[in-house]
Amino acid sequence: MKDMNSICLDKNYSTTRLLTKVNINIIKNREDKGGLRTQGYLKKSFDDKPLVSIVTVVYNGEVFLEKTIQSVINQSYSNIEYIIIDGGSTDETVDIIKKYEDRIDYWVSEIDSGIYDAMNKGIDLASGDWINFMNAGDSFVGCNVLLNLNYFLSDINYDIIYGDVNIIDTNNSKNLYHRISHIIDKSFLMEGTICHQSIFFRKILFDMYEKHDLSYKIVGDFERLVCFFKKGVKFKHSNMVICNYLNDGFSVKNYYKGNIERLLVLKKSKWSSVKIIIIHWIFIVYGWLHQQKIRLTKYTGR
Repeated sequence: MKDMNSICLDKNYSTTRLLTKVNINIIKNREDKGGLRTQGYLKKSFDDKPLVSIVTVVYNGEVFLEKTIQSVINQSYSNIEYIIIDGGSTDETVDIIKKYEDRIDYWVSEIDSGIYDAMNKGIDLASGDWINFMNAGDSFVGCNVLLNLNYFLSDINYDIIYGDVNIIDTNNSKNLYHRISHIIDKSFLMEGTICHQSIFFRKILFDMYEKHDLSYKIVGDFERLVCFFKKGVKFKHSNMVICNYLNDGFSVKNYYKGNIERLLVLKKSKWSSVKIIIIHWIFIVYGWLHQQKIRLTKYTGR
């Protein structure tokens, strides 16, 4: 039920509805941070409309960031908190963020230790029941994605909700990874290889089982999924296509290094040697297929 004290600054955007005004010390230096939160506007969850925190991490992502931002703020779901973590970009990224800062809850631009350090910062800043990582270059497939997911997000029986993805800039390879996963080991591999852009995590999971391990530079999200699955966290798959995943990001360009990290994660999780070898070759074939279809751009961020 909507709080009668909620404020709507602009009904046209998902992030400017259901706000609460509080008295805080306004941040005077707005060169490296800003957003609605710095103006005293906060958000909370409702029983029938849980607060969803969307975190975008970016570094020198001027080419693709605006599309990502627009896909979030134009959602029809009305209880979204949007946080952008920039790694101290040297291009026009911060200017793009400032263009939209009246529709962003909080943003900060500072040097970090990589993508998972930035994602962990986003977790610490998020106040939603659920959290999704929609990084620069990726985007929701349409404006009703979260509205259509609300039924699942309101269900107390699940801890992770995930859907399918469109892999863009490839030819007829959409969801190839997921199909292979279902064939080889539906009971686990599927959960271990989901694109994080299509996942909604209960934020409390990161308090219960820790945030991303910074010793993994490329597959920290994979390591968390393995951990959650091994801990018995309840996954729920939705047949919805959640997002467009740009097959040209950091993990794709470092795919083979990431493959080594994945095998270390599986070894740490005490998988059998035979199973690890099988998965190793799946990763190699998958990576080769996608490397053939990558369209190189000047985006070198995350």
